[in-house]
Amino acid sequence: MVFSVLLIFFGATVYTVLAPDLYQSSMKLLLIPPTVSEGVVRTNVNLGTRERLTILQQEILSRARLLGMINELGLFRGSGDDEEEMVDKMRRRLTMSKNDLEANNTFTLSFYHEDPNVAMTVASRLGSFFIEGNIKSREATGKETSTFLESRLQETRQRLEQ
Repeated sequence: MVFSVLLIFFGATVYTVLAPDLYQSSMKLLLIPPTVSEGVVRTNVNLGTRERLTILQQEILSRARLLGMINELGLFRGSGDDEEEMVDKMRRRLTMSKNDLEANNTFTLSFYHEDPNVAMTVASRLGSFFIEGNIKSREATGKETSTFLESRLQETRQRLEQ
């Protein structure tokens, strides 16, 4: 009994001394859904917040995007890892908490790194990518709605002129 307690204490002490410090930088993001008045256009596809976030997440956390950020910021330089290992390491250090997603359309994005400034920069950059992706999604919905309404207007004009 005493031996196991001492062994656990020794192991925890060694881990605390040898493990590198990791700093966490987090940001809470609001996912604003694209809206089109149901009175104007009846929508056939209504993606939920989780589905929209999954689509954004796949685009933003793609291998190409993460590798570009790794190279641009010089992350994991000197680690001897190849590109795939660096991307995997970055994905492991990235967390997304979706606890508030259903209640108020927010999620928390966090990144861990040995350097607090790097952790902050990466989290900020990834958050910016999510914001840009959400804006593009809303703009695309607006353009599609505008195009649809324009085509309906033209059809109605043609029917009235006949």
